[in-house]
Amino acid sequence: MDQKKTPTTSEETSRLNLLEAQVHELAARLAQVESRTPSASTMSTLSRQDTLSSSRPRSSNSNADSLSEYSTTSSEGQHSPTPSVSLPFALKFSVLDSKHRDPAPERTKAAWKHYVEVIDPLLKIVYLPSIEYLFLPQANEIDAPQDARALKWAICFASSITQDISKGHSSTPPALGSLSKIYQHSFETCLAKARFLATPTIPSLQALTIYLLIGSKVLDKTYTWSLTAILVRLAHKLHLHHDPDTLDIPFQDSEYRRRLWWHICTLDAQTAETNDTDPLIYERQMSTSFPASIQDSTFHLQQQKDHRHAPDIFAPLLRFETTYYIRTILYSPTFVQENGFPSLSLEGKLSIITSLQKTLEEKYFRHCTCLSRSPTCTLAMLLSKITVASLTLKLLNQNTKFPEQTLNAITSLLEARRALHSDPSLQPWSWLWITETQSEFDAAEICLSTLATARTRPAVTARAWSAVEGFFDAWNEEDTRALEPLRQKALNARGKAISPLGRHEGRTRTSVMGLPSRTPALKVKAERRRTSCPVVLLEEAPSMTEERMFGPPLRAFSEGMQVAEFLV
Repeated sequence: MDQKKTPTTSEETSRLNLLEAQVHELAARLAQVESRTPSASTMSTLSRQDTLSSSRPRSSNSNADSLSEYSTTSSEGQHSPTPSVSLPFALKFSVLDSKHRDPAPERTKAAWKHYVEVIDPLLKIVYLPSIEYLFLPQANEIDAPQDARALKWAICFASSITQDISKGHSSTPPALGSLSKIYQHSFETCLAKARFLATPTIPSLQALTIYLLIGSKVLDKTYTWSLTAILVRLAHKLHLHHDPDTLDIPFQDSEYRRRLWWHICTLDAQTAETNDTDPLIYERQMSTSFPASIQDSTFHLQQQKDHRHAPDIFAPLLRFETTYYIRTILYSPTFVQENGFPSLSLEGKLSIITSLQKTLEEKYFRHCTCLSRSPTCTLAMLLSKITVASLTLKLLNQNTKFPEQTLNAITSLLEARRALHSDPSLQPWSWLWITETQSEFDAAEICLSTLATARTRPAVTARAWSAVEGFFDAWNEEDTRALEPLRQKALNARGKAISPLGRHEGRTRTSVMGLPSRTPALKVKAERRRTSCPVVLLEEAPSMTEERMFGPPLRAFSEGMQVAEFLV
């Protein structure tokens, strides 16, 4: 038998030495990673770079010079570089001269007045009396915290861009004006100085939420989406996703924590849809309830006496309720599954929208304390109807077997938009819809295409014709010229529908318009799912081809439309 060769002592020693060397090298790498200590080669490279940079002439327009103003000061009075908390805004510091002065107190006071009268009724995200001192004439002399200053400039920025949009009267969002850029620069500067990433506070998150909610109409969508992700993380760090009932804090603070969290949920849903992604907030992660429907002036009572909704919080509550429903049916199957939402067919999703409509009507519209319907309450109702109609059209893009649902949704959308345009009391909020006129034209196109090709019940058809004729009456003939051929086609189909028809063999009954009634009729089944509302499933009606029924406009409209368009 062959005997195994025994390794010599020298081979064993060399093998052990090699193994020890590898262990020492691995330990050294681990220690370097944990301590973040640069290696010798890295140190030599940095030394050479420092030598080269010190020999270069300094440029007044460099990013380094722009960032140098935002350095932090240690207790010994020495300056050190700004930590990474300024990273989200680092590229924006060079937009303006770093030595710009803050706007005159008269301007900030006017911005505050506009925010209180126009924007705050839709948001109610900050307690106004607590920050009013920031807008006094002597505000520059007040030693306010940096997060409070950031909140001030976020409010001024929101007021400025809404006025820019209203004055523009254009179908495209305007570029930021010089004053808006100054407010934006001041906001980013103060928020970075507040070290909001390392030590977030409620005021700093309120400031960032206002900045993104209102600024999303003019800011780059990817920029907004990225900062929203940071905002969600910081909200989790402050435990806003957990209901504050267990915290030993005043009732007013609890309510504003709830409001802030649900505004962040709304922003998360809005930016996810705009960027074609799923929201970052998951159902299993949060336990925060809706805010109470009470006036700010009655916080000391700490309870709502009846079921009516107070004007102070009416618009935000409508938005929060709509956001919750949108999260259950709009996003990917993966998001639905991971949140524990029921996986629904198109019919099931349409029934959820029906439940949302009933909830808004029975829980909110009937119980608003504004007996005379204040402008903000009227505005909130109209915007919620537009959002629900847009959601319906978004879902119907997947299946076009439901012409009546399509017509009803488009009719509601056109009627609500007409009310927005025609009501003089709503003009202060024109910045919400002045840049969205194209979707109204798209809706009118779909309505005419459906009327020309699909047969629906007379009541649905009559209401749709009323809405589309109102659209043509509101716009100039030159603006609607492109829709005239389709309008004529729909009119021809309407004329044929109401003309006398001969008998149809095999038909035992006819509709009021003289057209064969659709059989079998839609039957409704109610099925209880894991959701809090009943899911109503509709049996499929006789189908028509997608091209015959609607043609391309519905698909194009749904692909370009944003459901959360008015979730301010």
